Amino acid sequence: MRTRQPSRNVVHSRGRASSESARARFTGLLFVFATGALLGALGNRGLASEHVARPRSETHASSERAPALVTTHRAGAQKERTVVKRPFLIRPNDLCVATDQEKERQYRQKQSDELIDLMLARLDLLASQESDGNPELHATRLSMYQKGMFDALIRTAPDLADELATRIETELCDESPEASHVISLSRIVHDMPELANERAFDCIASRGKEDTVLWSVLDAWRATGLPETPALAAVRRTASDERTKMRFQGEDAVPARADDEQQL
Repeated sequence: MRTRQPSRNVVHSRGRASSESARARFTGLLFVFATGALLGALGNRGLASEHVARPRSETHASSERAPALVTTHRAGAQKERTVVKRPFLIRPNDLCVATDQEKERQYRQKQSDELIDLMLARLDLLASQESDGNPELHATRLSMYQKGMFDALIRTAPDLADELATRIETELCDESPEASHVISLSRIVHDMPELANERAFDCIASRGKEDTVLWSVLDAWRATGLPETPALAAVRRTASDERTKMRFQGEDAVPARADDEQQL
């Protein structure tokens, strides 16, 4: 059986229809591309004209707005600081409500006692770590720290001066004070004469000993400029050690203090 071939006219019409369809698709794509390019050009021109027409101040303000938002966000993300409260740093509320001189005095004395106790405890710790048993060396190791501490204290809380002087007098007039304590406290008075107390000087001068403890007290007394007490006058008359006599002769005769010569 013979297969029937399509006629030449039919083949020609099919080829022409296919060519016309391809041409139509190409024309459509070209139109879409041209339309998109035209719209894009018009949009860019509109943005450019808007930027030119906008005032400079408005443009500048908008540029600064973003960092401000970032800063606000960061600040809001920070956690609130937790305040550590210590009784040593907080005045009792009743002192802020009504003035009570006795309560204020007791408060200042308590603060002064705690300060001195902390310093002497640190001094005892240093002494326990040394095997030489030299009280002057122990006091010297603490001198640079206690000098800064008490200088800052007197500048920020000058109302504690009287109570600190009372506590220092109590320590120096103890029946058997530690030598390192007397030397360290005497150096505080030497550096801060406003903490001086004549009775404290008499307590050490009345011991009848010429040693580092007495010389530290005499150095403090000389720095205060206070008049010579009967007990100090007795030391002057009976002194046999040249280091004691020098401290009554004048400023140039007194050797430099250990913690002034070297910072240990």
